[in-house]
Amino acid sequence: MIGALYKRIMLSGSLAGAVRISSGKGGSVLELDLAGLSEGMNVYTVSAGSIIKTELSSARFDVGQTGIYAVAVEKDGRLVSAGFSGGTRAEKNRILDELRIRAAGEYEERTRRTSAPESGRETPPAEPPKPEKTAGSAKDAPQANKAEVTERILKQAERLFAALSAEEEDPGPAPVPVKNPFPKTYPRSEWRMIPGDERLYGTVVAAGREVRLTALPAAFMTAVSITYILMANEGLRLDATVSYIAGAAAAALTFCLYLVFLAKKLKKAASDK
Repeated sequence: MIGALYKRIMLSGSLAGAVRISSGKGGSVLELDLAGLSEGMNVYTVSAGSIIKTELSSARFDVGQTGIYAVAVEKDGRLVSAGFSGGTRAEKNRILDELRIRAAGEYEERTRRTSAPESGRETPPAEPPKPEKTAGSAKDAPQANKAEVTERILKQAERLFAALSAEEEDPGPAPVPVKNPFPKTYPRSEWRMIPGDERLYGTVVAAGREVRLTALPAAFMTAVSITYILMANEGLRLDATVSYIAGAAAAALTFCLYLVFLAKKLKKAASDK
């Protein structure tokens, strides 16, 4: 594919692995690297404003779609694997709910069609048998079945979206005060911890003003991020020793810059007072 753009999305679930996407003018080519792929599975690809389902016949196939940022694998009406290239938690949950509803509805409709008798006649309901069916009733039966399936899907979607809205509106547990872990360094600080979160949140009063204590966790996360970018397979793939040293140096540099900035701010606050 000339002028193609390559993207790699990691998938998680019962089928863990990755999918490599080559996007060009005519569409995209997907290469699935998942253990346990088999016939009967379907692949959903999500781009801006469109979802395309493809029956899985091989680990490499074309889709007439570009800008793919989410991929999911379905089997027997359930999503067995899914992955995203970006987006917030709320957006990912919304897309997963939409895919689950669509997969369940399409699987139920496929099962209904395959389980029908070969003659095309459906088993009559529990009522007195009729001598024969008219042509009009045979045509109306599929429409009634589709309406019934659509109604069940809409009810399930309403329950899922109501649960998702309740989860987004939940503010979460309130912070709990904890003992000052740095009494000598920050004697006038107050510290809190949110239940279920191992991070500490502290506030120190200096020269009558509040200064947030975020330098320590920020420096740690700086070291982690720089080290990962330098040594990861999707990063620069540098030597581990070089990556660790560079990450520690970056954390130390940013921490020193923060201390210099904080000292200037406290000095200015004291002079203003």
